[in-house]
Amino acid sequence: MQLAEILHSFSPAYVHKVTSQSGIAADRLAQLTNGAPALPSEVVAIARALRLHPSSLLGTAHNEATATFLFRSLNLQSSEDQLALRRMSERLGAAAEILEGAGPLDEWLTDFLHGDTASGDEAARNAALFRERFAGGDVLGPLSFLPQLCLEQSLIVLFTMDELPFDGASAIYQHIPVVFISRRFVPRMLFSLAHEIGHLVAHHFRAAEAHEATDDFISVDREVRPTVGRRRRAEQYAHAFASELLMPSQGVGLFLRTLRQRQSAPADGLGDLEILILSRYYNVSFAVAAMRCEQLTLIPAGAAHEFTARMSKRGKSAEKKARELGLMPREDVVFPSISPFLIEAAAAKIADGNISIGRASELLGLSVGSLIDLHSGGDHSVSM
Repeated sequence: MQLAEILHSFSPAYVHKVTSQSGIAADRLAQLTNGAPALPSEVVAIARALRLHPSSLLGTAHNEATATFLFRSLNLQSSEDQLALRRMSERLGAAAEILEGAGPLDEWLTDFLHGDTASGDEAARNAALFRERFAGGDVLGPLSFLPQLCLEQSLIVLFTMDELPFDGASAIYQHIPVVFISRRFVPRMLFSLAHEIGHLVAHHFRAAEAHEATDDFISVDREVRPTVGRRRRAEQYAHAFASELLMPSQGVGLFLRTLRQRQSAPADGLGDLEILILSRYYNVSFAVAAMRCEQLTLIPAGAAHEFTARMSKRGKSAEKKARELGLMPREDVVFPSISPFLIEAAAAKIADGNISIGRASELLGLSVGSLIDLHSGGDHSVSM
């Protein structure tokens, strides 16, 4: 009945989409929606259309079922949202099964147990603390290697996914910090990752403040935007954390002073070109760089929106403008397709006889051959 339940949750328009992508006739799909037994070939075709593993359409393992319940607490209704949550819960359950017995992976968050989660200043201090501990003490430069830093030090399980209706999501599940990032414009992905780490830090602090164990939680950001104005406290904190993490205030000030000295520019007022160069150096979007300058009072309140709108009105994207001006290329950002320590944990369970190689490959969404290749030293990541 798992397949019928999933199909029944979709709108008629989305069922039509599944029909066209799976190659299964509409009347047959209606029968399956009403509970008719599915052929193995039909399960595979529908799973491929939905970007799910076939096993998820036949039954749900305990970890995935619990994760699905966690996601349902978000109460998102559209077919696209429901499918995205199911895909994410599938991966969350897989990570929990593979990492079961590995011990809590969220202990590093205890370093941030101080201050007020409503305070932008506290978020900035915690972002600086993150850099001091995990980025080798670099409190000034760009942090384009943030995905690798997080994975090499086993801070999070990172899933980079196609066709999500959200910019990002974060969760702590069975003491495993997890971040989901949708494949988009790479600087946008980088900011989303920093933003979701901010959510993890804020949630862990709130749990400690209430003298509770860190409970399971999920936060979904449909769009991580560099805007001002009224936000939920959690969003304010995550945005302030991400801004300082990727564009530290001292680093921005030093970079702009050095840039102006080289250009012999006047001391007052920033222009489009300087913000564009700043965005390239820190590997963030023009809009994020402009908003950061506004936060730091380097440009007047409201000017970030004007700068961004003016750039768009000229009919040229900031990226195209930067290329035409011959500005520095962006530093490569690598978002891993598979977390290396997840592969290692799966391999250890296989070696100990705690899981079959078939089950491990199923959980990771890899063929057995690909799993063997990755564990033997293959490439765990893809360059964006």
